[in-house]
Amino acid sequence: MTTIKLKKYPDISLDMDERNQKNLQALADLFEAIIKKMEFRFKSSPMLPLKISVDPNASNPVCYIHQHKIILSVTNSLYRAQAAYQFSHELCHWLINSPYVTSRFQWLEEALCETASRHILHELPHMNLRNRLLQSATDKTAFRHYSSISRGAAVQPWNLNCAYIDSAKSDGLRESLRKESRSNLRPHIWYLGDQLLPIFEHQKDRWQDVILAKDLNDELSLTSNLQTLSQQGKTDCWEKISILFSVPTT
Repeated sequence: MTTIKLKKYPDISLDMDERNQKNLQALADLFEAIIKKMEFRFKSSPMLPLKISVDPNASNPVCYIHQHKIILSVTNSLYRAQAAYQFSHELCHWLINSPYVTSRFQWLEEALCETASRHILHELPHMNLRNRLLQSATDKTAFRHYSSISRGAAVQPWNLNCAYIDSAKSDGLRESLRKESRSNLRPHIWYLGDQLLPIFEHQKDRWQDVILAKDLNDELSLTSNLQTLSQQGKTDCWEKISILFSVPTT
């Protein structure tokens, strides 16, 4: 295992079984660029120190807040789009810093972090990535298409109406969302990510209010949670999310 510190973030380290120093440095530079972009979007900095470990044997990427560790299950050091996708997602969790690991609304945080990953993948081809390996046409194309490739045709449309989600007849849906929050296969969450993305693409300063997801309250309904968060934000982020969840019941 080789350890390298990020140049502009010396309290953040990357551990990886990679003998090619150029590939390792390219991944470190990629993560540094993503952190810088997400700091700017979220108006928040990650807690330090932070250890990023790339383990191809890990079953799935995970963020351990209390251990100051993010584990990625990247299977190929050259497949940097996969690394960018996973790291952006876990860094979003890190920035939200939710104390409720088993929250019944974890699916909503997962969808927001899915949205963050897709946003970063859209941004990367247009960013000034100084590492020459990251400037290749192959990487730029992979950044553009990885999120859709990774999801394939598995996206599952579902009823986003708050009253429907909160109702007793939606027990099956809520159980599916709970299971998807702990799975790599998450068709409902991917669909919600599709619906959330335009909210942030149209007005990027809304990202700063995503960290309010840490205040989602298990004791409240989804409707009440969204109303509460809509009153707390600096932008209309949660108001727009509330509108998304107010579609007529089908």
